[in-house]
Amino acid sequence: SFEAPRCGAPAPVRQAARTRPVGELRRLVVVRHYASGGAGGHHEGMTGSRRATVAATALFALALLEALAGYIAEPLSGLGAYELNDLLVFTNCTLGLTLAVAGWPIAANRPDIRVGWLLLGGGVTYASTGGGLAILANVANAGGADNPIWRAYATVVSGGWTWAISFFIPMALLLFPDGHPPGRRWRWLAWLMAVNGP
Repeated sequence: SFEAPRCGAPAPVRQAARTRPVGELRRLVVVRHYASGGAGGHHEGMTGSRRATVAATALFALALLEALAGYIAEPLSGLGAYELNDLLVFTNCTLGLTLAVAGWPIAANRPDIRVGWLLLGGGVTYASTGGGLAILANVANAGGADNPIWRAYATVVSGGWTWAISFFIPMALLLFPDGHPPGRRWRWLAWLMAVNGP
């Protein structure tokens, strides 16, 4: 049978053993909190984390705006479903938005892992082609295709998806999951992707 401790008697050993891991866990949580915020000291890490969050959110917002522009401009372009499918407008917008959604939380919370930034870059470049082609279709219908500004815009957005498939996505796969290549012998492939991207 269990006996209650008498007045003035020391607490049971199991009670002391139970409170000790809680204190260690609290210290571990505090250390982990600052470690995940970025490199450097407490204030420097948190400042760097805020900057990374702002930059990651800006890139995500850009990819989102590009995709939304494509979804909205697509039915207004006057092109049929066959022409839009041939231009891969919907596909490029959706792929870009998917990559941005996957990369934003990684880049915002773990900016030291380059995979998140690469996924965001792939999302922005992919969505730029999808949204840009839909916008250019509306510009052509309005008779503004000969404008040099729109011609320059067409040159930029038409090659956006090539950056995604030749650099951002392959590099993200190479550096997955910790942001570093599997070994030194893989560095040549990273340089090849960097040269092949443009």
